[in-house]
Amino acid sequence: MERPSVLGDIAANRPLLMSVLFAFGVAALAVISLTNIQNATLAVHVAHFVVNGLLAIAAPLALASVAPAQLKPRLFYALAIPGLFFGLNYLIPLYAPSALAAYLAPNALFAAAALSFWFILLKPAFGGVVRLAGAAPAAAFLGALGAAALGSVEAGTPAAVIGVVTIFSFAAACLVGVGVAADYAQIFAKGQSAHEAAAGAAHRGLATAAHGVLLVVILLSSHMLLLSPQSAWLTSALFASAAGALVAVAAGLFVTTGALSLHRTTDLAAVTENYRLRDFRDNWRPVRAALAPSASLAIAAMLAIAAVVALFEASGLATLKLAVAATAGLAAALSYVSMRGGIFVFVMLFLTAVLTDWGFAIAGVSGIGLAAQLLAITFAALLFGVLSLSWREARDVRRKPHEATERGMADGLHRYLFGAAIAVAALFIGGVTGLWPQAEGAAAYLGVLSVFGLLIAAPILTAMGAVLGGD
Repeated sequence: MERPSVLGDIAANRPLLMSVLFAFGVAALAVISLTNIQNATLAVHVAHFVVNGLLAIAAPLALASVAPAQLKPRLFYALAIPGLFFGLNYLIPLYAPSALAAYLAPNALFAAAALSFWFILLKPAFGGVVRLAGAAPAAAFLGALGAAALGSVEAGTPAAVIGVVTIFSFAAACLVGVGVAADYAQIFAKGQSAHEAAAGAAHRGLATAAHGVLLVVILLSSHMLLLSPQSAWLTSALFASAAGALVAVAAGLFVTTGALSLHRTTDLAAVTENYRLRDFRDNWRPVRAALAPSASLAIAAMLAIAAVVALFEASGLATLKLAVAATAGLAAALSYVSMRGGIFVFVMLFLTAVLTDWGFAIAGVSGIGLAAQLLAITFAALLFGVLSLSWREARDVRRKPHEATERGMADGLHRYLFGAAIAVAALFIGGVTGLWPQAEGAAAYLGVLSVFGLLIAAPILTAMGAVLGGD
């Protein structure tokens, strides 16, 4: 049985009340703040961002939820739906009413096409999350408005800072909502009632929500160092942005929990989750055989040596990235009450940042600013935090390191893949809507970071389990 939680019970017992409170409260906050903002263009960019972000994420989720389970029909569906979005991206500006075309950002439907392909193709790996997480984008829509509104309270806060906080809060709220949906399916599959599953999922989501709020403070602090550390708006903007992030992740937590509490869940949800776990175990066997503790330790040692060599050769700008990674790891340790989890987040950020920089250098890619890299690294910390939390729950003194890794990845990998795709799409939408000019560069950097994180997470977890032991 899940541990009782006051906030979890409130979210599950009063779903309509909490959802209505968030909807009206955030709407009023947004209207008051964004109508009084001195930069009218920024208010338009925020509105365009949330509308296009909601479209680019909610539509693929809805379409993927009805995708066929069989492989061949699903492949056809995975190609047809993105093709439809590609066609609409070119046809709507030409033939749609001017009001609709004005709110649809150029190339925004490319993100919808990519997410549709991703969600449909990997639907069995995501289990019931595709269907159960439908309320997460709507909650993130509310949360992004609240974050932008509170971020604009201080008149001197630069538009770039408000844009960064809004984009991060939107993606973080989505990730929190996805985590609630994943926990709901897991708890329900263990035999608990839908109400108990919703309350337990909300309780589990508190750690990720807290980590997201702390990361916004870290992110904004790093951006302030890049802009002007002596600015008068620094302190007030920190508090306002933290409050905005809190509103965003709380919306993701409570609105998604309320929607799941009202959802008529059948035994099909439990069957889908059990099938997902079975398929994961079958596909993980080659990885488990290759990642014995000795092999994982060797991989981790080689990565560490390469990273240290790169650090000595790096410029002074790398110091700020390293400081952000270390602070994000500390935030993870506090949020998840796990020093091992914090160490894992720091190590993963350090290694993936080095590998990504090398990859871009080899490919000759340039032009991604330090601010964009810091945003990508900070959100990657939230993604790695999801894996560290699942690994913390899987560790046990009676369980071997590779067994704990397998259980942790079974619980966290689909959340990681889901959240990384949504975050990259949100950053891309932030760029094409003009909310933050460097957002598209951050999307590319986060995408590569996420790929390297996917490749090295399992050996790092196994190596850390072998060195540090179980709890």
